[in-house]
Amino acid sequence: MEIRLCPNCWSSEIRSSHFRFVDLAWLVMLKLPLRCEECQQRFHASLFFVAKKNRELKLAKLQESAKQPEAGGSEIEEQNG
Repeated sequence: MEIRLCPNCWSSEIRSSHFRFVDLAWLVMLKLPLRCEECQQRFHASLFFVAKKNRELKLAKLQESAKQPEAGGSEIEEQNG
């Protein structure tokens, strides 16, 4: 799995940045604005990378929610046992 890093501080905590007029030139090159959560550095990444990152985040959330036990189900089993 490819992890995108901030070019300034190498953090992997990145998010989409607000779109600005100057970003139109980057959009022609299929690059979207991103921002580092750690150092607040703004940079651009490939549109295809951003789509892949979003899919990976959604998959990770689904896997995390599947691992969590159902609320209330274990309490009933403990009372009956």
